[in-house]
Amino acid sequence: MPDAAVVCCARCGWHQALKQVMPATREYFDCSSCGSTQPVQVVRKDGHALRSYDVVAIQKKAQELNAQATSRRKAACLSHRKVHLLEQMSRQAERRLQQQQQSNERWPGWERIAKEETREREGAEAAEPPQTRSRTNRRVRASSSTAGQDSPEREAAEASAPQQPRSGTNRRAQPSAGGATSQRNEAKPVNEQWIAASYCPVSYFDGDGPNLGADGCTAAFRGTVYKMCSVEAMNKFLEEPENFLPQFGGFCAMSVANGQLVPVDPTHFKIVNNKLYLFSKSPEDNKAAFEANEADILKRAEEKWDAGAFGSR
Repeated sequence: MPDAAVVCCARCGWHQALKQVMPATREYFDCSSCGSTQPVQVVRKDGHALRSYDVVAIQKKAQELNAQATSRRKAACLSHRKVHLLEQMSRQAERRLQQQQQSNERWPGWERIAKEETREREGAEAAEPPQTRSRTNRRVRASSSTAGQDSPEREAAEASAPQQPRSGTNRRAQPSAGGATSQRNEAKPVNEQWIAASYCPVSYFDGDGPNLGADGCTAAFRGTVYKMCSVEAMNKFLEEPENFLPQFGGFCAMSVANGQLVPVDPTHFKIVNNKLYLFSKSPEDNKAAFEANEADILKRAEEKWDAGAFGSR
């Protein structure tokens, strides 16, 4: 009977059964898996060489060893893939958490701010007087009807019509009766020095104010960005901004009554009838002078502010 033994490829680890194994040390065999030529080394298990005259049993033993090696490789590969997938999921979750934290730190309540700005634009469009819209529509209809006439008929109508002075010339010659109203509706100046100081307008109405605002907590109103000390203060400001902004554009109330726009000390203020008034400290304490005659000074300041009769120092 032929001699058979189980040999293992040193390159790929594949087991196979060889028949008529010679005891010579220089005997080689060709691996049926990778095709490389390897020296014959009989596999030993439990201290005994897997060598026998039963060729069928040796072939089954080689198949069992190959099956065990394949299952071990698959298990190792699956474990490696699971570990890689878990690490990737952990990195993605950590990255999303960092991005969310950075977004919250930069723009807290940005959705509410966007909604408030959209609501302000819609309110401004709805507040347009209906008479203005009707006059515009009438001009458009009149211009379209005039453009639809034939040119000879239009020239005849213009020649037969009496010559009248242009209404535009008369308007320029006559003094404007609404001059004060138009001047009152012009944009008022804003104290950029007080805005740059970064004090929260809402904090003036708290018991321990004023407090400085944060860079990441801001609210915009009429093109100006104000810093808020907290998200709660920002929400209050967005609901009714005009109730928290200082009167007279943030300039010294006493100086406005005297016809001047003077910078203020942001911590020198007074609340009168739920309205914020700021004052300057140098060269004199205007707050003390204001408190001596509040009603008269406020009346003069409002008249000066409405008329725009003030200068700068």
